[in-house]
Amino acid sequence: MKLLLDVGNTAIKWALFGGTGLQDGGRILRSQHAIVDMLTKLWVTSDAPEAIIVASVAGQAFAIEFVAACQQLWGMPPYFIKASAVAHGVTCAYAVPENLGADRWAALIGARAEGVGNICVISAGTAITVDMLNAQGQHLGGLIAPGLGLMRQSLLRDTGKIAASGGGERIVLPDQSQNPNDWLGLDTASAVGYGVFEAAAGLMMRVEKHLNRQPSLSASVWLTGGHADLLAPAFSAKVNIIPDLVLRGLATIARDIEGSI
Repeated sequence: MKLLLDVGNTAIKWALFGGTGLQDGGRILRSQHAIVDMLTKLWVTSDAPEAIIVASVAGQAFAIEFVAACQQLWGMPPYFIKASAVAHGVTCAYAVPENLGADRWAALIGARAEGVGNICVISAGTAITVDMLNAQGQHLGGLIAPGLGLMRQSLLRDTGKIAASGGGERIVLPDQSQNPNDWLGLDTASAVGYGVFEAAAGLMMRVEKHLNRQPSLSASVWLTGGHADLLAPAFSAKVNIIPDLVLRGLATIARDIEGSI
């Protein structure tokens, strides 16, 4: 059994992968556990994993600690994926493929393995990323913007009056049952929450507009990430919400590199 991990800026999503595909998995906040303790919670069997395959955007310091933890627990290093020019049916649009985030690369691979036609992959997490993949597996490029939480944090950090006025500890989203003018906040916390939501929803609407104005880019939209459910209603057409898309990509990578790591 292989251990697959999608290491984000805030949380880690994980799953086990074996002969029957993706199995048990979950989500854990990075800040709440030391790495060794976290891995002990995720991997409860006495045998070591066959392989540990990781898509990480957490930076070099985390990678060093993670490698040390895997060596301590199982005497084996993890395999950190990185984008390449062509692999697993996907051709990277970047001139320097390694500069494409590992999570975006894995999500594209997952979409390519399981979808047909053009696919617009949107991840709504700490950052919002948009990537276009055509029916031939060519990555056409993407967008990166701050996510809902990051927009809120920047307001509270860089505008003292908003923080002092009760910017709130979390994002407050529109609720028509509480406010007939459901897009207008009635206090600072709701004004911030509604504002960052409308900004992110506006990006989604612009993406849909671009997809619709170019017949060659007509695509199904696949949403993943922690805020996928919140942003899906911004689209006029139906979108596919796939929470484990990065892990599906890691499973494809694990299947393709069987025996080489």
